[in-house]
Amino acid sequence: MEYKDYKFWHNSLLDSDFSKFAQDWYQLHKQSNRPDYVYHGKPFDIDLDFLDQLEFEQGPFFKKSSMLSATEFPRLGVVDDVFKTNILDTTVLSDDHELTQRIKSHFNLKTIFVAVNKQRPNHIVGLHQDTNKSLIVKNQEDFLISKLKKYIVFVSPWTEGQVFMLGKSAHSNWQTGDVISFDWFMPHATANASGSDRVLLFITGIEN
Repeated sequence: MEYKDYKFWHNSLLDSDFSKFAQDWYQLHKQSNRPDYVYHGKPFDIDLDFLDQLEFEQGPFFKKSSMLSATEFPRLGVVDDVFKTNILDTTVLSDDHELTQRIKSHFNLKTIFVAVNKQRPNHIVGLHQDTNKSLIVKNQEDFLISKLKKYIVFVSPWTEGQVFMLGKSAHSNWQTGDVISFDWFMPHATANASGSDRVLLFITGIEN
């Protein structure tokens, strides 16, 4: 397979065919024996009371300004249905938040962006790959793609009907504080078919 081998992240985003670049890397991954994600145990004690201090904003996960081609989302059907079902409640932890600082130190990150995502019952986020633009806004200097790290910290305990999908794998049955990581090119999606909210920290960072 021929593929573009960018070393620096900003250069890859300037490519008008970034989606193909990411897909090519995922296809190479599928040919390897590497797992779709890595489990890191429970490195943090998480006090769920911190959620009471947060104000979430609910909105469509996919923005119309960046949507939507039939080839990118062949299974989602009518565009309006995407915005009705791909809904997420989100907020961002500040850089000086105690939990942000613990995560940054534990994973040896020089730059970090921590989103708190609450997925309510009957909502999904369709399969996609991230451009990590929120992190780029915080870090104007270019960096090696190999330094880009992505982690999920599950905050609310798993219940039947909740799933986090990565590549060919589906992760479930997590406990509060469980952490997984995955590569920047990994397609991922989530669904909440339970009767309870699902809350997690979505962490993007640049390793020292």
